[in-house]
Amino acid sequence: MGSKDGKQNVTKDSFEEARVYWKFKSKFEGKSESEISASDKYDYKMWLRAKEGIEKTNSNTQETEFLKLMSEVFREGDSVIRADLKKKFTHVKI
Repeated sequence: MGSKDGKQNVTKDSFEEARVYWKFKSKFEGKSESEISASDKYDYKMWLRAKEGIEKTNSNTQETEFLKLMSEVFREGDSVIRADLKKKFTHVKI
C-alpha cells in the first residue's frame, strides 16, 4: 500500500494489530498464561504479540516527539550562544 509515486509507502500495517489487541483486551488483560484455558491459549498468545506491537509503537511515537522537542531546544540554544559570542563556530573549530 502506498502512494502512486512510491514515496509514501506503508511499511507496517498496524490495523490488524490494533484490531486483535482491542478485541481481546477485556478478556486477557491482567491475566497470566496459567490462568488461560487451553482453548484460548492461541488467542492469548496472539493478543500478547499485538499488545507488544501496540506498546512499541506508542513508545516509538513518544520518543520521536521528545527528540523533535529537544532538537528545537538545541537549535534555540545554539542561536542564543552564537548571538552572544558574535562569531560562527563549527564543530571543526571547537
